[in-house]
Amino acid sequence: MSKNTMKIIQLQAKLARAALSMQEILAVAHDPLLSSLRKHHLAANHEVRRLAIETIVHALGDHPDLAAGLCHAVLRPKRRTSSLALDLGKSWVGRAIDDAREAIRAARCTGDRRAVERFAHRDEEFVALGVAIGGMPAAASLASRLAALAGEEPEAIRSDDFLHDASTDTWRQRRADGTWMGPFSLGALKQKVGHEGKGEAFLRSITSFDAVKPFYGDWRQLVVVRGETFFNSFSGWPLESQPGRWPNIRRVLINLVAGDLATYEYLLDWLAVPLQSLRLRGRPRKTRTAIVIHGAQGAGKGTLESILRAIYGEDRFLVLGQDALDGRFVGDLESSLFVVANEVMSSTNRSAQTENKLKSWVTDPKIPVEKKYQHPRVVENMFNVLFTSNDDRPVIVPSGDRRYTVIRTWPVQLPAWLTDAVYADLQGDKREVRAFLHHLLHRRVRNDVGVPMATDARAEVQAATASSEVKFAKALEVEGWRALSRPWAEAQRPRFQGDIDHNRVVLCHEGFPEKVAAARLFDVYRDWCCREGLRQCGQTKLGKSVKQHIDGASSKWEKFHGEGMQVWSGLPMDPSTEVLVDAPVPPEPSRQEPDNL
Repeated sequence: MSKNTMKIIQLQAKLARAALSMQEILAVAHDPLLSSLRKHHLAANHEVRRLAIETIVHALGDHPDLAAGLCHAVLRPKRRTSSLALDLGKSWVGRAIDDAREAIRAARCTGDRRAVERFAHRDEEFVALGVAIGGMPAAASLASRLAALAGEEPEAIRSDDFLHDASTDTWRQRRADGTWMGPFSLGALKQKVGHEGKGEAFLRSITSFDAVKPFYGDWRQLVVVRGETFFNSFSGWPLESQPGRWPNIRRVLINLVAGDLATYEYLLDWLAVPLQSLRLRGRPRKTRTAIVIHGAQGAGKGTLESILRAIYGEDRFLVLGQDALDGRFVGDLESSLFVVANEVMSSTNRSAQTENKLKSWVTDPKIPVEKKYQHPRVVENMFNVLFTSNDDRPVIVPSGDRRYTVIRTWPVQLPAWLTDAVYADLQGDKREVRAFLHHLLHRRVRNDVGVPMATDARAEVQAATASSEVKFAKALEVEGWRALSRPWAEAQRPRFQGDIDHNRVVLCHEGFPEKVAAARLFDVYRDWCCREGLRQCGQTKLGKSVKQHIDGASSKWEKFHGEGMQVWSGLPMDPSTEVLVDAPVPPEPSRQEPDNL
């Protein structure tokens, strides 16, 4: 006896134990949705898999064994696989069944019918995900078809349950729980409406809107602004705040700022400002600055990311890696409210292009976005950016930067008990996360988060990521021209016998200040870059950097020995003679946690 025959016999036995009539057994066995799902290998499509399990468990809520049998029969891989793969297949199907049962049980305990009905997924949801359902009947879901067999009247389709997007010529349909699925094409809509005996008149009765836009805090589905109708994509806050204590989250933040309480207060203010504007006033707000947290692996950067994800929700939270930052195609920035650039580093091959892109993301009100197979568009920039990295040079912080606040963590990992406690709260009732959100929403902001904080870590990253011309100018200021040019001069050879100018680095007239030829300055700069392993810039850019960083430096066209040339004056010839007074050593940051929260 083949394995498929054995599965069919086992399924029929479960159907019989469920005390269903032969008509109901045949209806379940030949249901168009289940037949279509059995024909497709769905192991790789997690969304279809989730919808199928929730649909079956909801439709057969009074027959849990039958529901589990159907889920395994429909979703188990058809191809011959190893025993290990079959065990893994059983595990994820079983876990998904348990999750669906628990969610439905919790929804029923609340007594909210709409909360329960959200598990009765309609056939159109599967069609929108690429599942071809042949001979789709009038009823819209598996639960409706089983209810019809029991003598209940299937729910009628109304034009009020559909909306038309005029900008893309697509349609959306309201689910039983009040949320909207789609968009889907006209063909998918006609396939549904055609079985109901409805035609063009039904299509004309569907309300249209002009564009999709979130109106945070506004629960109206369609919002009219200056004669234009918008589909409100706001579907509620993912997490509600409640007063309470959040000691474990506070310990994570203290570790991230290396115990510096001033940086800790700035970080909390930076997190609070956009949330207060969003939750209390219904308007997203950009701080026009970004936080860069880098340091030891396991210091809590990923934990903070998970906390912020729970606060903003999956739909408004985006995580990008270095490949996405360097590439042309980025995720859904248009609908994001918070973006985490994870494991970033500035030493990539496209660092200059990436630097300009990140500047735009942090400050500009509108940014260009491009998706695969779509034309580039300019969209509203509503998100704030947090950078996390284990690298010593996470981002390029240029001279005069007004965007980045750089924070270095303590060089230690969080203790296991602390991370376990935070993630247990995230996977449970989120009591600490709700209390942390409540604190951010009611916190009195004292720092100007539109101005980056001048931290020691920022100065270190700024020095490490400075361009070659900036580093050369600073080295020239400290070491002096004679010392800086000596390696180049010693490496030169006379071009002909008696050539005494082959390695001259200083031009001088008797009684006049010493000057340097611009060509010689550039030669020394290129030699210095080769020795330091830095990328060279052009002569014009080098000149601008020298003028910017060395007081009194200037260049002009002059004649020496009857030959015209561009020369520099005001360059420091010898090492700086300033007396450096040792700054007092600051006390070690206190590890004591703030007790004012």
